[in-house]
Amino acid sequence: MHIENEFGRGIKPWGPFVALVRFNVDPDYFLVTFSFVVVCVWMLRAAPLWLTVSSWFLLLLPMGTGTLKAMIRYQGANVPALVGAALAMKSGSRFRFLLLASLSLMALEAFLFGSGIGHY
Repeated sequence: MHIENEFGRGIKPWGPFVALVRFNVDPDYFLVTFSFVVVCVWMLRAAPLWLTVSSWFLLLLPMGTGTLKAMIRYQGANVPALVGAALAMKSGSRFRFLLLASLSLMALEAFLFGSGIGHY
């Protein structure tokens, strides 16, 4: 956290709200963020508490700095959310929806990367 403070990205209690209202990143960062918010809310009811709490922590940690710049990297490693989402799904139709949403996001990322639109 000391290193992040040197770059002006310290953790602040209002950081998650600031991160959502500052539109200084590509739309795919917001897509990943809102997708994981949905998964974490869904886990409140359907997954074990320890998975839910750790998923929320790993979601809110990068947002606490007031930016979404590292959101894709952090959520790519948010294993508790991925495991909790799989445990929360009780039917095959939900799994197919999650699979379709994930494939759509990967296709969007591939298109953006292929178009020369990289992340900053």
